[in-house]
Amino acid sequence: MNPDSKTSLGFDPISGANFEAPHEEIPALIHKKLEAYSAGAKTLAPIDARIQSYLNDLLGDKSTPLPSTTIVAEKFGITRTLSFPAGKDEFTSDIVKSYRVRQGVLHNPKNDKRTTKGVFHVVEGGLPIAADKKAVPLNTFAAILRETFNAPDDLMRLPYTVENPKPVRAWVSLYLRPMISPEVPGIIPQKTMETRFFVPGNLVSNLDFVESVFGNAGNAGEAGNDAALDVKHWSGHTGCIILAPHLTSLKKKDVGLPNVSEATERQKRDGMCWEKEDELYNEGQAFKITSRDERGVIISIIADNYYGYCKKEIKTQISYATNLFGGCEEEHAGGALTFASYDLGEDFSLDEVVRAPETHTYTEAMEILDGDVEQKPEGYAVDKIHPNIFYVPQAIRVRLHDQVIEWEREAGQTPISANIEEKDTAEKTENIKKDSILLTSKTLTPFPKSNDRDNKQRIKLLPGNTYILPSGYRVQMVKPGDSRRWRIVGTLPEPCLCHKPATVSGGGKSEISKSISYACITGSVFVMDFKNDMEQVDMLLNFDYSQIYKDIEKRSRAPKIKILDTRVSLGSVIRLFTASGEYSDGYNDFLRTLPPHVVEILLIIKRYYKPDWEADWQKRFSVDLINGIPGHELKYQNQRLLTTFLRVGYERDGSWRTLGVRKDFYPSYKVQMEDDITASTVL
Repeated sequence: MNPDSKTSLGFDPISGANFEAPHEEIPALIHKKLEAYSAGAKTLAPIDARIQSYLNDLLGDKSTPLPSTTIVAEKFGITRTLSFPAGKDEFTSDIVKSYRVRQGVLHNPKNDKRTTKGVFHVVEGGLPIAADKKAVPLNTFAAILRETFNAPDDLMRLPYTVENPKPVRAWVSLYLRPMISPEVPGIIPQKTMETRFFVPGNLVSNLDFVESVFGNAGNAGEAGNDAALDVKHWSGHTGCIILAPHLTSLKKKDVGLPNVSEATERQKRDGMCWEKEDELYNEGQAFKITSRDERGVIISIIADNYYGYCKKEIKTQISYATNLFGGCEEEHAGGALTFASYDLGEDFSLDEVVRAPETHTYTEAMEILDGDVEQKPEGYAVDKIHPNIFYVPQAIRVRLHDQVIEWEREAGQTPISANIEEKDTAEKTENIKKDSILLTSKTLTPFPKSNDRDNKQRIKLLPGNTYILPSGYRVQMVKPGDSRRWRIVGTLPEPCLCHKPATVSGGGKSEISKSISYACITGSVFVMDFKNDMEQVDMLLNFDYSQIYKDIEKRSRAPKIKILDTRVSLGSVIRLFTASGEYSDGYNDFLRTLPPHVVEILLIIKRYYKPDWEADWQKRFSVDLINGIPGHELKYQNQRLLTTFLRVGYERDGSWRTLGVRKDFYPSYKVQMEDDITASTVL
């Protein structure tokens, strides 16, 4: 088809359209759609026939036919192209403003905040109507449906053609197959309903939004896309959604509502009656009207162009289908993959905390990553796409104080020389120094040397780099939030899927996928009496914990625990000072007598302890003298220590309610998996 011959189809050639430019998404297909629209359609698509049959049964001779001729958005992306004038990146109308931006598009309706009060209207003659919804008489629904497809010209103009002398005025349709029940292999296949979306041309951006969430099921008129032929996956339920913001100008009297003198009590309560002849339906506010019954067909008309209502209505129709289908559920939900992270202190070796399976070897990791990484003869590898990602052996030791990662050099590996990446390292560490890093002067040492005497291979630990072990465990050097101290953070390779089901609006479905760091605050570590507190800590460090268990047999097998032993993790020490049913009543009573700040000091000492301190750990910690009297802020190597608190709300007087967190706490890394709409089944 020659694009220059469009006048024969009833509209002028599209100005600004470039059929050769690769950035145009699908211009030829767009014009094919416009040609098909001009030619008209002889028969209804199968889904449209099912919807029309329902309307005819419900309304009889008052039924209104669906538009048989629409511009069909049969491929993902057509609606986005149609949302802008040809060759332009911006579109503005009375009710929407659209812009192309670097991330994609930005669509802004005139009003993007809504209240749900008075919005939900349900047609009589179908399933029971909840008490909090407004009941609509059948004749009123028939009148509203008739006006729905009588949209004004400015609402029908297609944005893609608005700059032409003779713009196209049309309805645009989209076909969806939203999932209502997920597949369970070997038990039940995935089940989907079918949903038909109609919008006047000016609102095609609403379809762009909807298909970005629910996808595009193709051309509803093609036999291969008929859900009724897909007996394995179709749930048997059909939905229809029509946007018609012009309906807010309808008068109550004109759509057949009775005068207040003839209205029922419910009609008076719901406002489905009038006193003055010029009263607008729903007081001229946006609304949604729905008709549905047990046959499995649901039709919704939305008198608005708010994008949230479009998504919410599909959610409602999914919920309707799940309730009729049975064995599945639609939930107002949120969820995320969460990768637990930990503050690893200043000296860390994963093998001393978690014994990784023998299969987690550097050699096997390199076999898996073959071609994606550049292997270094020194025994580590660098990602080819992201050069700040390093792959290191499993048995590494990470030392923050020296900014070093080291491991045992294997036979054949080249010792790392001093000049490798020395310039890059010096630049990075100089930037660290400028950024108030609180490490020793060794920060500015060049790239660490290896020598044959200690048989160690070493690379520099630098912020901005990620070091990945063969098990997938990730190590980074970070300085979180308002903290002035750098730290080593480790992240587990295996995530936990956190799912928040059955959530009401404002219930936190989105927050579950956000980092909790915004609620974390830092504060000083306080002591009451430095000398006395340190004596109590020393007593706890030398206490015999082998006799704390309630079970006599376990007590006899328990070894004497040395809290400062590097083989004892910080987490196990935290459990040691947390009351438990495993412990004897006497030990639990003893734990309750311990001042919380003394336990906190002990955990901090455990976090910073290094083996070469041996028993001489106290001289690293101090407080300032204020007017000759010891202060109350604990310092480590003459630097004020900070601890983390979690803000979880407010007290009645308006002050923050805070809780202390574990000394190895660090917010999890999260990847959002779901938000707002979840379909699930129960086995």
